Amino acid sequence: MDDATPAPASTTRHRAARNCGTVRGERKRRRRDDRSDEATPTTDETASPVPTQPTAAGWHCIAYADGASRGNPGLAAAGAILYDADGMRLRARVYRFLGDGLTNNYAEYVGAIEGARLARSLGATSLEMRLDSELLVRQLNGQYRVRHERLRALHRELQQLLSSAPIAGAYQVVHVRREGNREADTLANRALDTRTSNVEVVSGELGDAEGVPDATKTPNERI
Repeated sequence: MDDATPAPASTTRHRAARNCGTVRGERKRRRRDDRSDEATPTTDETASPVPTQPTAAGWHCIAYADGASRGNPGLAAAGAILYDADGMRLRARVYRFLGDGLTNNYAEYVGAIEGARLARSLGATSLEMRLDSELLVRQLNGQYRVRHERLRALHRELQQLLSSAPIAGAYQVVHVRREGNREADTLANRALDTRTSNVEVVSGELGDAEGVPDATKTPNERI
């Protein structure tokens, strides 16, 4: 098994995620999950662009994303909620039931993917992704290497979404405490309770480049 140990400072070129609180409880909660969805320090020089301001034609999106697995692995679901730059105006939300036999880390990745896809479909040109999983934040910021094959596919998909237009690399991934991510967690658990998926656009118009994600398909089916 591989452990998620910090990479040397010289190998981390991506902007470090801000830590909004202690993560001891987070590490304890995810310990069992990390044994199956492990990561090791990255040693390559892959750099991710730092976030920039949106263009006049676009908007800056703040997205909260989360995932849940009952059994870990077990029944899993994901959720994401999108706000404007000031964090006050709700733009959209999505939740997705994923099925059985999936880990919490898998669900967390899907939540982030759904948030990124929805932000793109609404024409966001820059994105701040807020997650309560320190492991995912470190993986996405290049500090940990993803070793589990199933998670590598999701990691690649998310990186492609963030690096291509309209966001085109203008993003950052930051860590928040669980209590700061309750809305996304509620959406994920709603999907688990109802075993349904849904996308709701609260305000704003869809961009021309990409439609709202199909709530009946898993992320890898849409690659």
